[in-house]
Amino acid sequence: FGLVIAGSVRAMPLKLGFFSLGIKYYTNLSRSFLFEDNPDLVTWGNAMLVSTSFVLGKDKLNPLVIDFNTGLNVNKSFLRLTSNTLTLQEFSISLELQLAKRFLNRHEIMFRLATFDPLNFKDFVNLWWQVGYSFDINKNLSLGGLTEVVYTDQVFLSGAMSGIQAKVFGVYKL
Repeated sequence: FGLVIAGSVRAMPLKLGFFSLGIKYYTNLSRSFLFEDNPDLVTWGNAMLVSTSFVLGKDKLNPLVIDFNTGLNVNKSFLRLTSNTLTLQEFSISLELQLAKRFLNRHEIMFRLATFDPLNFKDFVNLWWQVGYSFDINKNLSLGGLTEVVYTDQVFLSGAMSGIQAKVFGVYKL
């Protein structure tokens, strides 16, 4: 029960044929809606990643893209408890592997394994397994859906599946 606003920027200054190297920056701001069992919480997350990308296939309009990103997450949370506010700050390492395949010039399927979710950055020991589909409405607008499973591990000693989610999204590209 909340609202999340997210954005990302990706700069790839080094492109050599099928290989690219650059940086990615994710940011998000989330606010929970106060209910009886839902606290008044505001979280601001930032991730700065070094990004490598491999574009495979002879068809330039429908390539297979392999992305590997690693970097640092910085999160700051503000939890309001009665008249006091508790401020928490968290630093963690981020790893992300994403495979995306375009087909029929307008469709794309994606698989992603990461230690963070772009909308809710979390600790290093959580794994997000995601599968998604998107459809290009035009050159700037895409719509799609995403299914994800979150696997939580307490420093790799024992683990449990901690959630399954489905998301619907829209992306506007500049």
